[in-house]
Amino acid sequence: MNAKNFFFTTSLAYIFLATISGCSESTKKAPPLPDLTSAINFPYIENNSLYSFDPRTGLSEKLFTANTKLILALDTDESTKESTNNSLIIKHSVKAEYFAYANAQTLHLYDIDTRIDHQLYDFKQDIMFDPISNSFVPAPESYICDIQKIITWDKEARLAKRVLYKDEFALYVKTSTNENCQDTETPFSYWQINIEESSETLTRRRKILREHSHDHTHQHEHDDENYELFELHDHVHSLKDELDENFDPNNHEHNHKHLHDFLFENEHEHEHLTLDEIDAVHNNPKNQEIKFETYPKFIGKKTTIDSSGSVKVEAVDEALMYSGTPLLDINNRTFGYLGFNTTENTLKFYTVADPDRKNFVKKQIWQLTNTNFNTITNDQPELSDLEKLIPRYNRFSNFQYANNGMYIITDNKIIFLALSDLFDDDSLGYIEESISNPLFTSNISTPKLKDRVSYNESYNKMSITEDTTIWSIDFFNNSPSEAIKVTQLNEPNLIKVASTHIENSSILIEKSFNNNGIQENSIVVLQETGLESQTILPKTPDALTTTVKDNYVLMSLTDADLQNKRAQYFTPQLGSPTPFSESIWPLDSVDYRNNNEQKVITLISSDTDTNANEINSVTAPKLYLFKNDANLGQGEDFGYIPQNVVDVKKVVILSDLYGLIEVTNTDSSTSTYFFSNKKNSFNFNNEYKNMKLLQPITED
Repeated sequence: MNAKNFFFTTSLAYIFLATISGCSESTKKAPPLPDLTSAINFPYIENNSLYSFDPRTGLSEKLFTANTKLILALDTDESTKESTNNSLIIKHSVKAEYFAYANAQTLHLYDIDTRIDHQLYDFKQDIMFDPISNSFVPAPESYICDIQKIITWDKEARLAKRVLYKDEFALYVKTSTNENCQDTETPFSYWQINIEESSETLTRRRKILREHSHDHTHQHEHDDENYELFELHDHVHSLKDELDENFDPNNHEHNHKHLHDFLFENEHEHEHLTLDEIDAVHNNPKNQEIKFETYPKFIGKKTTIDSSGSVKVEAVDEALMYSGTPLLDINNRTFGYLGFNTTENTLKFYTVADPDRKNFVKKQIWQLTNTNFNTITNDQPELSDLEKLIPRYNRFSNFQYANNGMYIITDNKIIFLALSDLFDDDSLGYIEESISNPLFTSNISTPKLKDRVSYNESYNKMSITEDTTIWSIDFFNNSPSEAIKVTQLNEPNLIKVASTHIENSSILIEKSFNNNGIQENSIVVLQETGLESQTILPKTPDALTTTVKDNYVLMSLTDADLQNKRAQYFTPQLGSPTPFSESIWPLDSVDYRNNNEQKVITLISSDTDTNANEINSVTAPKLYLFKNDANLGQGEDFGYIPQNVVDVKKVVILSDLYGLIEVTNTDSSTSTYFFSNKKNSFNFNNEYKNMKLLQPITED
């Protein structure tokens, strides 16, 4: 029997069997197909919920809500390395792969690639090990009070002696047997929950694009190997074409094959085509395929590491849970965690025994109890919705690097510790001496000392403001200098002073005055000798905010009379500040497009006539990457914010596809906008010249 007849016969048999089955078991239904899934490319958080934003429609889909308000974005993927021109490039996506969240008693992990919500742990049905019966028994019900990510050093970056943080596939969890987590008489427990694969699996369907081709007609080259797109146009002309006297060998219809996702960036294969022409190819059924994919169900396991490195099911230390970003010993390719136990008033340090393990074993190597730690708490400031999404903001640190060491700030003291001492338990005496002899002790409590300290990494200089007195500490050498009193300002009506180093020996001073209810501000530069060298901004009643970045002094001002806004910038090399009307400096901006976290300066400016602007805001401003040698400082253009803006808190450029900006509205509320200034599948014709508001659907 040949193949054709075999196929025909087999088909008849299947039809016959299906008919019999349908007659005898008419109520029997085929099992449902697995869910059709697609990756979430643009997640965002608002009002304790995670949403997926669709930039083509501008609509949002709710994915989950955390009734405890506890949500963490986990960036767990490993980096890759690439060698080009004798240089090593470490590539890593900053985008979160998972979101961890907590309800009252359950811990969850949401996978944005598969849209699977994994319940990791249920503290209502918790168990504990009973050493008497040598078995596991039910534990008292407990409630989740806090969750923290476990921040680690990326392996490839560590081996290359580069700095790149990522998150472990694990979580720290703080629990209480008290439902409201407020009863101080009920002790808290702290756990490490490792995330592991279970034996259970889940199946999903996914629609993908097969390799496909687009037809083009445009100018191109075949013979010039220096032509940038030479390899893409390496095709043979037919004999018919060659014999056609009207055939242009460098401008004719040809096709390009390629493979990509439905979400695509601008590529040559899509040039010279309209979006409708591209979509016609992509939506052709022959160019699409449904794949069945199987994924493991994740579960959480409660583990901890004791001082000997043994794994046990018991609580971790509070100091480890709130150690935050690890300290790196780059030269020796090792790292450790520094944290406070607030019950014991103890500083503890853990090193990583085996940094090549999936879940690193953390071993405590020393601890110190000191009265200087009596007032330290592990309370973290509440993050905004945008901050919960971005690693720069949601990876907290309880220390600051300073040349060859680091410093920590208590309520009223600055303590310096040498990095070399931290990793050596034989140096405990030096550490204890440093803690007992702070670099600086403040005599005032308001504002908090941490808000009055400014450290310039470029010059390894620290300035401290104590009422109207300015102090300076030099960290240039192996050990910091003693705090030097620079000056004490005694001007009439002076009520507030802020200071920061802007050069090796120059300190920027921002002064605030109150003269019979009239508020005034000014900015001057002092030398470390205490002599004033330059007035940047004379006394003005205009409201003022100042930020120093990359040696640029950025000033955003609001006119006291007209209530319009303007921006100015100044560098020590300039004779006077450069002004921009109807503009604001965003308080913080970060760009992740070059495989690293780069602090950048951005500017928002309105091109609307000044008289048409509403007071105390700028009208429909554009967001620019600041470029000092460009006209009006306007570098790369990211599009309009389609509303009046009072202030800009954060700007995050996540990729060439998109970024997010957090603005303050005229009613003091906060809004977040999505922007994209690169040509891609949803911004093909510059649809995003106006940014899109991230606005969840209102629920009844």
